[in-house]
Amino acid sequence: MPAEDTIRVVRVGCRGWQRTPWSPDYYPGDLPEEWRLAYYANEADCVLLPTDAWADTDTATLAGWAAEVDARFRFYLEVGDDAPGPGVREALGRRMGGWLGGEGGMREVAAPHGRAWADERRALVRLAGDRDLRAWRREFEDLRAWMTPYAEVAFIPGPDVSPRRVRELRTLVELLGL
Repeated sequence: MPAEDTIRVVRVGCRGWQRTPWSPDYYPGDLPEEWRLAYYANEADCVLLPTDAWADTDTATLAGWAAEVDARFRFYLEVGDDAPGPGVREALGRRMGGWLGGEGGMREVAAPHGRAWADERRALVRLAGDRDLRAWRREFEDLRAWMTPYAEVAFIPGPDVSPRRVRELRTLVELLGL
């Protein structure tokens, strides 16, 4: 459980930032593909990367991704049965939020809404689909007590939710004092 004087960090992001259902409508047409992560990181403060988005990526590229984002930003990785190798963890450095499953990763846990993974200090919650803000408010209020043991919590809404909506969700999280 976070100490009384510890501030909980709550992040909100999407699953992936490239080749997503919302990509064509989100990124300006003239934005170079290599600038997409930095553009995305202006709206979100984390990203959940599917295995196929990072597993075959060289460590220099991963380190470049980590260098492109703010110090508060975190990368969460979906993995199979194994943990990401030390090269991956070293390349992402302090921007590595954790990984879902695999050796040493966050384990799936029960949560009031969505699917959740957690370890002793952090949790990630995959919220279902797009919702109106009132429905998300109710879900966040239901999750408030559930979040208590964790110093860091990341919320990833459904795959159809664009970073524009993530900005609204971050505002809602702040207004609710999560």
